[in-house]
Amino acid sequence: MPDVKVTIASDGTPSPSDIPAGPGDTVSFHADGADVVLCIDPKSFFGGARYEIPMGQVEALTVQPDARGSFEFMTLVGDLSAPCKGGRDKQYTGGGGGGGV
Repeated sequence: MPDVKVTIASDGTPSPSDIPAGPGDTVSFHADGADVVLCIDPKSFFGGARYEIPMGQVEALTVQPDARGSFEFMTLVGDLSAPCKGGRDKQYTGGGGGGGV
């Protein structure tokens, strides 16, 4: 499967939001118009649960060899210190999506 590029707009909307990815594939998250905190569940899918992506930067994540099933992600925009847990309940806005193998 080819590598996947996900662009995160300034309002946190990811495109695409549905990500088909298999073990060993790379998913590149591009923070296009704002600083973004990327929250991944389960963290075992890519090897981490929280990533800080400054505006204009890319975070390339590789699907772990033992990844199975599906994952979800949430984006929080505007503050690289935004917490994943409870972040959506606070002032942070963003989007989300998911995928699987």
